[in-house]
Amino acid sequence: MVDLISSRVVNQMPGTPIRRDDSLKIILANDKRMTLDGYVSVHVNVEGVTATVKAFVMPEATGYGLLLGLRWLRLVHSSVEYGSKRMTITGTDSVTRVIPVRDVPAGVQEEVPRGLDAGGEADDESSDVDRMLRRIIEEDEEETWLDDGA
Repeated sequence: MVDLISSRVVNQMPGTPIRRDDSLKIILANDKRMTLDGYVSVHVNVEGVTATVKAFVMPEATGYGLLLGLRWLRLVHSSVEYGSKRMTITGTDSVTRVIPVRDVPAGVQEEVPRGLDAGGEADDESSDVDRMLRRIIEEDEEETWLDDGA
């Protein structure tokens, strides 16, 4: 899954340019098709660990402001302990931070992408949104970094 951000949150971040691309279309878990507004580079700080991600802008109101995906999870070297509902993330200082993992509210579950809309046709479960949108993530790639908020 890719990193997603609500247009409402982007509008509260003055000076954050949206790179427009109307070819980005996704299918949500509720089967609704949506064209993304584009993407932005965002500095995300969780418990003192900061990472820069490209977040795709959801054009409509969502139940979340920012939904972090697999790219962010890899950047912070995350490890989830499902039984205790805890996640560990590690910064460049090699200090591990433990954060709680919460269940996703039911309304938000329907807003999560499940695939790409390829010309109006669903690419079903075999679709890998992270892989399909890689061209956007890799083009004009800004250096991704971790910072420990120091």
